[in-house]
Amino acid sequence: MELYHFTSSAHLRGIHKFGLTVGDVVTDIERLDGRIAVWLTSSPSAEGHGLGGSAVDKSEFRLTVKVPEDERLVRWFDWAPGNATELTRRHLVAAGGHSSETWYLFFGWLPPSLITEVI
Repeated sequence: MELYHFTSSAHLRGIHKFGLTVGDVVTDIERLDGRIAVWLTSSPSAEGHGLGGSAVDKSEFRLTVKVPEDERLVRWFDWAPGNATELTRRHLVAAGGHSSETWYLFFGWLPPSLITEVI
């Protein structure tokens, strides 16, 4: 499946060398709990993903990634109700994430060879 990952120039060198390896997926915003997974989207636009508010511009580059369609890939919209608190889900959407229906999580490593384009 072809999906997109947005990132900053500060992270691009590491991604080029090691691939997509980690991402913070908040599961309880009040307790600061979470999981590690790679955030992806089916949307080619950086808008609506809540990428603002970071010390770096996470909308600077768009990576196109050929993602394996197996049990490691889940739609956030389907995964979140059983894994993230309701308050956390509401906060993520309120933080500019109005495109949450396009979000995916990949619980694994996506090597550099799966990145087919960087814009």
